[in-house]
Amino acid sequence: MKSKRIGIYPGFNTSTHDPIHKRVIEWYDAIPYTYHEALREVQLSKLELILLKIVKLYYFLMLLFKRDRTSGLFYKNVNILHSVVELTVVYSKDGRFDRFSKNAFKCLNTAIQVVYNAQRLVKDDRVAIVIGGDEAFVYGSVWGQIAAKYNIRHFHLKQREGFVSAFPLDLKTLFAGPRYYELENNPEAVTNEKLLSEIRTVIEHGNYTYMRKASHDTDKDLSYLEGAFVLYLHDFLDSPGIYGQVFFFDLWEWIDMAIQASLKHKERLVIKIHPNVSEKNQVAIARLKRKVSRFKNVRVTNDHFSLYTFREKVKGVLTIFGTVMAESRQFNIPCLSAAINHPYLCGNLVPKIHSKEDYILKLNQFFKSQKLMDTSQASDPALTYYLANYEPFFKNSLFEGLPYDDMSMELFKKLHPTIENVDSYGIHERRAIFLYSSETKNYIQNYLDENEEALKKRLDYLLNSFN
Repeated sequence: MKSKRIGIYPGFNTSTHDPIHKRVIEWYDAIPYTYHEALREVQLSKLELILLKIVKLYYFLMLLFKRDRTSGLFYKNVNILHSVVELTVVYSKDGRFDRFSKNAFKCLNTAIQVVYNAQRLVKDDRVAIVIGGDEAFVYGSVWGQIAAKYNIRHFHLKQREGFVSAFPLDLKTLFAGPRYYELENNPEAVTNEKLLSEIRTVIEHGNYTYMRKASHDTDKDLSYLEGAFVLYLHDFLDSPGIYGQVFFFDLWEWIDMAIQASLKHKERLVIKIHPNVSEKNQVAIARLKRKVSRFKNVRVTNDHFSLYTFREKVKGVLTIFGTVMAESRQFNIPCLSAAINHPYLCGNLVPKIHSKEDYILKLNQFFKSQKLMDTSQASDPALTYYLANYEPFFKNSLFEGLPYDDMSMELFKKLHPTIENVDSYGIHERRAIFLYSSETKNYIQNYLDENEEALKKRLDYLLNSFN
């Protein structure tokens, strides 16, 4: 009798992820194995270990000469460069990709080992289903690519409001989510007019959740914004390549490009720290402030402001994948994104970027004239935001009404009625409690019990649609 095959899952050990992942694997008559447990299932000979050491050293030398992340680094037809860079950045103290570091070598070793062992398991017909973790990092990216290449059932769970949706890893972008490059900006695709109306109000007033306090913070002198270009900084350590491959290795490379362009064209540049940046960024922010102190026309600010308040003062906006793309188009402020893949591709809100050289060219044109595209062809920014960030999640929804890794204050209070002073908790505090609380785990397990047959049927439909 043939032994049961295994189901691969990230093994985050949270109250939200584990119950869902393990239950799904059981539905397909498989045994749950975490990424690490699956690796240990493969026994390598001494010769294989020696050969792998040589391979790892060879690939590390190749890594040293890479100058563009999109060029890729392929081992056994699996692109490992993007995830190696992301993980090295996360392990760093200041968000830099130091290719000579022990971290870079360690991440590269891990990637090669995962590819080797994973392909062995797949070729031995041991794997029944793969559930992806963070697709920007080594395990999620490698397993996602291998599952896609070998036509193994696989998906990543993504959450949007009350919807938990399933998406495959896209081999073109290395992103598990909507294929933004294929979306059409079609008003007839809207299925929730009320939500679209709410989004339009939010964009018109710059009143995003993480900006609500900042939107009304007008007691500071922000005159330095007048006539300046504003670079909307992202988190240094929290996955700069969250939407898949990008051409730069870290945010520092992007920042350097902006500073050099501003100096060349004698324009002022304001680098705005993200209002929701994690505390782990303090080393990077301190380094950034020291760096720009040498330049008279460049400054870093912790001030929080929305474009709604200063829409007639700033010259232009720089971002990678931020929602400021929708906000800037609402107020006809020129905006340039450094991302190849992002949620606003379908709306023609910003110029498309095709390569590192293309971005540098457009960046200099941007500082010179701010005119990079015919804005008359741009779509309604609220419609674009809705069609990119909500409609695909509705279409691929697996669970509706099930909290996953974030929740509203109202739902938090409902699930954790004994916690006092909830109103003083920030989103990070609520999320930390939610992810690991017994209340959350019980809620999700009961939900899975009550809706098991319907959920199995729905997941089968989704997997058949993209596997």
